[in-house]
Amino acid sequence: MDKKTYVLKALELLKDTWNLARAWIIIINQTEVDEAILDLIIKTIDTSLEQVKESDEKKKLTWLKEYLAKVKEAEHISQEQDKASLDELDKLLETM
Repeated sequence: MDKKTYVLKALELLKDTWNLARAWIIIINQTEVDEAILDLIIKTIDTSLEQVKESDEKKKLTWLKEYLAKVKEAEHISQEQDKASLDELDKLLETM
């Protein structure tokens, strides 16, 4: 699964609890998921957490925030590995 799929699956789980999840699903289906989008979703969750009083909804939003942070972290690791692989390929090209 790619990052977009992970984020969409998580938002689908919360669309009945968190109204903004539906809006984010529409936005994500029409764009690429990058770090900026993840940051915006996390900021939206933070704002919603400040306004939510029901503990079940808070729990679900907290779970989503933590989940997205892990997706973001996995993306950083992937980018670092990709860069290392490209650097290695560059070195191989230099030896030709």
